[in-house]
Amino acid sequence: MRIQITDVLFDEETGLTMVEFSNPFGVGVGEWRGEAPPERYNHYHVEIETANRLTWGQDIVLVSDEHFVIDYDLNQLVTLQGKLESIQPDGVAYILIGAVLVTVKTSGDPLPLDSFVRVHADRINLYPYEP
Repeated sequence: MRIQITDVLFDEETGLTMVEFSNPFGVGVGEWRGEAPPERYNHYHVEIETANRLTWGQDIVLVSDEHFVIDYDLNQLVTLQGKLESIQPDGVAYILIGAVLVTVKTSGDPLPLDSFVRVHADRINLYPYEP
């Protein structure tokens, strides 16, 4: 997914680099997992995955609104909304947001494929790559 970095925060206590980013589907915040720190206002291609395992029916719910969304609230809880494309036997699910698959680690009984779902994650990881 192509994103633009809008803010970079380095937490000296934890050593984590957190970024705020924007793209056509909204604004999000996540942990930067690249070797080099990102530069504010630059564009990057990233793979997105949830940092923790999420539970179907609690953290991942069905929605009737068939729009792609990336958002976060004041507590930095990230919302991802898209189409449930596939689920692997180990519980890893792939959510389509626009033309890009987002990796979501899950547990519990999955929702139906091809449905639109909303994912609430306390943290996402961003892995930069060269296209």
